[in-house]
Amino acid sequence: MPASENGATHYLVVTLDPVPEKDRAEYDAAPADERGDWDSDRRQYTVECAGLTQACHGWIECQKPHDDLTQDVEDEGEGVLHGVYHQRFHFGWAVETGQCSLYAFPDSWCDSGYELANELGEGRHPIDFDWDDEYVTLLSAAKPSTPPAPLCRQCGPGYRLGDDGCRHIKPSTSPGRLGGGTDG
Repeated sequence: MPASENGATHYLVVTLDPVPEKDRAEYDAAPADERGDWDSDRRQYTVECAGLTQACHGWIECQKPHDDLTQDVEDEGEGVLHGVYHQRFHFGWAVETGQCSLYAFPDSWCDSGYELANELGEGRHPIDFDWDDEYVTLLSAAKPSTPPAPLCRQCGPGYRLGDDGCRHIKPSTSPGRLGGGTDG
């Protein structure tokens, strides 16, 4: 189940290491659209957890013997064994790690983290995550943005074409939003 459904807030933080000095001239000479492989090799990423929740707390297999396992605990799939709360998973009885599962098991999400870091690029991006039996998939939680309408060359700076191409949208007074008035 994606984490945001349970109120967890996680971020994928993507940074770029500097281009090595020995490669700087070649990197600078490459067109921007051909720098993807360079940037992919330089990309570093990590996950931030804003606070431990039911959605993200980690569990790890308990290695201790469970001589005190009762039928009730067995039937319920959870309970206190040797003084510690346990839950039964596909791999056996587990105890809480006390930290976010993304911190506790980074190898479980490194592949999807790499793909998402390449997709989202540099920055701090809100994410969700979805567990299967062993691995977690990091998912972008950003709302898709609608690109702004194209600028209208006829009306001058700040005016944008309307949906039908002939109405003109006046500039908005609030940043990041298109105005609602038309003059055409």
